[in-house]
Amino acid sequence: VLDKNGEQIAVFGESELVRPTGLVFDEQEMELYVADTGADVIKVYDQQGTLQRSIGSKGAGDLQCTLSVIDWSRLREFNLR
Repeated sequence: VLDKNGEQIAVFGESELVRPTGLVFDEQEMELYVADTGADVIKVYDQQGTLQRSIGSKGAGDLQCTLSVIDWSRLREFNLR
């Protein structure tokens, strides 16, 4: 995590993330969604950087995916909780 000047102020997910490639912050729920393409899941963190849950798994079934590209604009269309 960087401050407005680009200085590192915190670190999270080092032991949990394989290859994070995308981020989106949900201001209503105050959660950070991270596309972990190395694990083929979306990981959800709270404001303190604590992993709350993982969404999906590798595959082609319901809530399964191979994350090479994720359309963040469609994230709200799914009931991911």
